[in-house]
Amino acid sequence: MKKKIIFFTCVVVILIAWVVCDFFAAVNTKQPVLQDLTPLFEKTTFTEEEYKLIFEQTGLGRGAVDALRTQEDFAKELQAFQNQKQKPLRYKQSFMFFPTTTAEILKDEQDNARYLTLPPLKAGDILITKSTKTLLYRHGHAGLVLEPNWSTIESLMIGSPSERLSIDNWLSYPTLLVLRPKDMSEEDCRKVTEYARAHLLGVPYDLLTGILKKDKSALESIDGTQCAHLIWQAYYKAGLDLDADKGWLVTPYDIAKSPHLEIVFSYGFGEEGTW
Repeated sequence: MKKKIIFFTCVVVILIAWVVCDFFAAVNTKQPVLQDLTPLFEKTTFTEEEYKLIFEQTGLGRGAVDALRTQEDFAKELQAFQNQKQKPLRYKQSFMFFPTTTAEILKDEQDNARYLTLPPLKAGDILITKSTKTLLYRHGHAGLVLEPNWSTIESLMIGSPSERLSIDNWLSYPTLLVLRPKDMSEEDCRKVTEYARAHLLGVPYDLLTGILKKDKSALESIDGTQCAHLIWQAYYKAGLDLDADKGWLVTPYDIAKSPHLEIVFSYGFGEEGTW
């Protein structure tokens, strides 16, 4: 009996330690050492080192920097993203589905909700967070941008079909990646979103999608999906396999690690900016 008590006590201690470590280690709250970016404001081209410096200071990838650089207020925008990265990163837990599924939500010094500013998005961009978990498992979440800076298509959770949602829902996560295909035209990315709109809206949530059949594009009606599979299916139909490990199940982590994608924006993922 005594051995059983010791065993279960050890298990409880390990679980508590796991939860505590996961809470504090999963989100990178460290701010980069502040650097002066003003020498870059008037430049017409950047070196690889300068792109790297801007990314470290602002979270903006090359594509976002190049898009912002065409605007008259480029210097102001760059400073705003740098200031956003320098703000203390605080967050709290919030239930998405009681009592099993939680999300981490940004907060300010007064515990009020805080929201991120994103760079200009494009149709077909992919949003990834690792700030959602179920029963202690940090699975993360993924969404596909339909209308830039307006809406996404997402498969959210068990019991709800995939639906069109506001991008605003993503602005409160303390971890956020915006990814974009490296070698696909804007027109081809729009076709991906058109396919998603036509075939992947209103699809029942199926956590185990992929075990028996991963590619469902040949079906008359897609019978099940989940957040990462929805994105994988839309791009796979266009000839791009975004599953990094090519396994049966595709997860937000698999999408985030795909070599076919580049970072447009990263927040809360540390210096490298990746999961």
